[in-house]
Amino acid sequence: MATTPTLLERCLRERLARVQALLAASQANGVLLSDRALMYWLGNMRSPLLLVTHEGIAELSPTQASAHLGTLGQAKVGFDRSLTASQLLFLQESAPHTRWIPFEKELANLRSVKDAVELVLLRQAARITRQVFERIEACLGEGGSETDLLHVANEARLAGGGQAFSFDPSIASGPRTGLLWADVSLRRIAPGEPVVVDLGVTFRGYLCDMTRSYLAGGASASTPPTWSAAVSAVEDALAQVRAAARPGIRCGELHTLCEGVLEQAGFGKTMRHDLGHGIGLELHEFPTIAPGSPDVLAPGMVIALEPGITLEAAGVRREDVFLVTEDGCESLAS
Repeated sequence: MATTPTLLERCLRERLARVQALLAASQANGVLLSDRALMYWLGNMRSPLLLVTHEGIAELSPTQASAHLGTLGQAKVGFDRSLTASQLLFLQESAPHTRWIPFEKELANLRSVKDAVELVLLRQAARITRQVFERIEACLGEGGSETDLLHVANEARLAGGGQAFSFDPSIASGPRTGLLWADVSLRRIAPGEPVVVDLGVTFRGYLCDMTRSYLAGGASASTPPTWSAAVSAVEDALAQVRAAARPGIRCGELHTLCEGVLEQAGFGKTMRHDLGHGIGLELHEFPTIAPGSPDVLAPGMVIALEPGITLEAAGVRREDVFLVTEDGCESLAS
């Protein structure tokens, strides 16, 4: 008796079909995959290598791959960014008639548009991350150190069902907020000091990335005089970039827009990092939202937007994760 395929099964078939369509467009016989994220995306992590052809997926060891490729004759085979130089040399010697083509950018583009299953997992990662920040906010007025906040974040992550942090969290206070990534120190947080927290939670392999800027316990004499204005400028920049982010816009234009908003607010040349990036199974995926980036937004992409201001006395950043829709973008954490 035939059974109706599950949503995951349908999505896995569609992902395979995307790779096979890439093969057809490139007139390639197959693509050899060693990238663990790509293999997970295709629903297979059991073997060292996957060979995707027009017929399907073969699980192979390097020796099996060389033997299989040797039977293809004058074949054109793509490979991903994770295939090592030694592996490639071994395969070239074993299958001398095979023409090897790097498919790094093409494969990155394939994964940039998320399917229904991926969006469920990304939304959950964003919800857990938001809950972690809510717990941090509740503890900020209690004193303590940056490390104490990390313990709070870790407990909230575990309580929410998060697998791990997406990357080593950065929790900075006082002058350390001027660092783009500060790690976590034993420094105690004084009342009125700025605090910048940059972290994300992983759920079933899918990552989140958020940043928030706070004043510990409210404003005081130790609060940098420009801090409130910087917060307003960053919030305005994020709102304007979010309003402009829609299918068809070049990512470089979004970065330029953000810098223009900050400059009008009196904070020109204070954003010392790229505005954002795609996110999914990896922290930085296609597209790249940076100065001059030619990448174009498309419906189904998930992007992290992070306007920020870096000053001598302090820094301010705000980062959220958004889904590009047919006519704009929406927050994944709402």
